[in-house]
Amino acid sequence: MPLNARQQAHWAAAQRLLQGLGHTDPEAFAFAKPKRGPKRAPYITIERIFFEILDLVRAELAAQQVHLGHTVLEFAVFNSMRDGVDDPVPHIVQSVNAQGLNEPGFVLYPLFGVGLLHDPKSELLTRSSRLELIDGTAGVAISSAVADHQALTAFLDRAVAGLGVVGTLPHNAIAHFAALRGVTDWLLKNPLLVVRIRSVSMGARENQRAYTSAIGHRATLLGLISAFTRARSLSRLLAGSTRAMGPPATFDVRHYFVFESAGDPSKPLREDRVPMGPRPAALLRLTDLDLDIDPMAWNHPRIQRRIGSLTDALLDLEDLQAAVAGKRVSARHKDNLSRKLSTSLHWARRSFASFADPREAVVAMAVAFEALLSDGYSNGVTKMIVERARTCLRAQRASVRLADDVNALFDWRGAIVHKGDTPAVTDLRPARQAYAHAFTEVVKRTMATAPTTTLVIADLFSSPPSN
Repeated sequence: MPLNARQQAHWAAAQRLLQGLGHTDPEAFAFAKPKRGPKRAPYITIERIFFEILDLVRAELAAQQVHLGHTVLEFAVFNSMRDGVDDPVPHIVQSVNAQGLNEPGFVLYPLFGVGLLHDPKSELLTRSSRLELIDGTAGVAISSAVADHQALTAFLDRAVAGLGVVGTLPHNAIAHFAALRGVTDWLLKNPLLVVRIRSVSMGARENQRAYTSAIGHRATLLGLISAFTRARSLSRLLAGSTRAMGPPATFDVRHYFVFESAGDPSKPLREDRVPMGPRPAALLRLTDLDLDIDPMAWNHPRIQRRIGSLTDALLDLEDLQAAVAGKRVSARHKDNLSRKLSTSLHWARRSFASFADPREAVVAMAVAFEALLSDGYSNGVTKMIVERARTCLRAQRASVRLADDVNALFDWRGAIVHKGDTPAVTDLRPARQAYAHAFTEVVKRTMATAPTTTLVIADLFSSPPSN
């Protein structure tokens, strides 16, 4: 992204001022900045264009789904100013790519409530049994709880290979993390989630928003795909799920782990133990999923088609989010669509949480539909949502039944919210299947349509707003 004439003039002036000040790094610059007086003026002039260029670089990298922490960006922009670079944005982006800092690494995160189902034809699970699933297209890998750091290392080695992560796993760091008893116990007690990311940071939680977005999206994907696999009988489920084996998962999670690529397949990944921060419960909810995943069913042709459609929709959404962050979206209101789709996914994921009260799952699933298929509250909005769901489901063999399931979901939601009743909800799987189809269809329409009004969902369905 080339600078405009104003930016070029301010950038050149800032370079001259910085050369006169003689500072060689941003820390020295910040430390020397006067708190008041006329000598403060050149620092303010430099800072104005400095942060403007920093935002442009961040946006350009975000469009490539590459996330550089604030500290890394500050040094990159400062060095370009100090070294007399004429066009800093493409220079920095090219430098990042040339160093391989845009190559993928991964986040390692705990799962709660998730079980993996074994092959019922094989022997029953034992406490040393381990199951895993690696999907390179979706950029996600999961494993049941591992017995020791050797098993943890072996799983992560397979995840690195399967997800296309560039770099080698630092085995000594894994052994060190696993040995921190009382600090990282979840590594050997909880099911594990690995999510591919492209990130470089120098400070704790610098890129946490990017991490949590990717983690939340993959957790939702796991839940929605599980809705398409047949539930086994209770006795089979208890015998075949890893949830019934081994020690209980721990909620005492103080850190998660980030492994960033150094840009060279032969170099070890840079590891970082990231504190959960002041609101750990909010982060733990990202992967609180009351479900069982069957790795065998994941490879069934019918499920593979569902996985492909859902994964494509999720990746399209993330491309749209990157385009919005990179300010490359020329179509009006697509940023609003991006936010609505992300909000809808959030509530769909919350419907899988291990709520003490199952009524909360019904309400969360209904909110997911509302965010996906409506522009706001109005008279007749529930009927409109059901009709739009019916439109999204037309290509499905069981479209009539699925649309009826959406209608039943809103009947349950109305009974809970407005009447204070406790309806006998037997199974949310059909409503979740309908949601998965509707989400896929809405994303397709989003990528093919340029909304022209603030009623972005109505634009997608080419229907007038309801009265």
